[in-house]
This record gives sequence, structure tokens and C-alpha cells, in this order.
Amino acid sequence: MEHHAELVKLADALGFRAAWVRDVQLYEPNFGDAAQVFETVAYLGYLASHTQNILHGTASVVLPLRNRRLVRKAATTIQTLSEKRFLLGGQQR
Repeated sequence: MEHHAELVKLADALGFRAAWVRDVQLYEPNFGDAAQVFETVAYLGYLASHTQNILHGTASVVLPLRNRRLVRKAATTIQTLSEKRFLLGGQQR
């Protein structure tokens, strides 16, 4: 995770269309806090704040493990803040 922002900036500058992350909490052992994790939707918002054009998404949302209303609220917020560059995909049952 050390260079994610720089890599996504480079991908944006090179004209890549999208950057994807898995829908799992991301643990960063160098952070110095054993309980620390990055929530995927919030992390995509962070990455989107470092770019201009590239889309940011996750295609593996595990909705049974999440509150659907909170996911909808977070997705709407990130979609607005990223100027409609957030992609949320998942399997419906």
C-alpha cells in the first residue's frame, strides 16, 4: 500500500480507464497499529482524490457482510466526491 497513490496517479496519466481493488479490508502492517484496516470504499475515495480521469472500483462487494444502506450511502458519497468516477459492482442474489 506504500505506493498506491503514486501508482494510481501514473495509471491516470497513462490513460488507463479504471483501477480496481478487492472488497476486503486491507491491513497495513507498517502502520504501527495492529487493529488498523483500510475500508475498501473509503480507500477508493482516497485514491480518487489523487486522480483526474481514471475510474475507481470494486467488483466483488460482499453485501451479506455489510449493511446495505451504509454501502449505498458510502457509494453515493464517493460517487459525488469523485465526480462520478466510482464503480460499484457485485453479484445480486
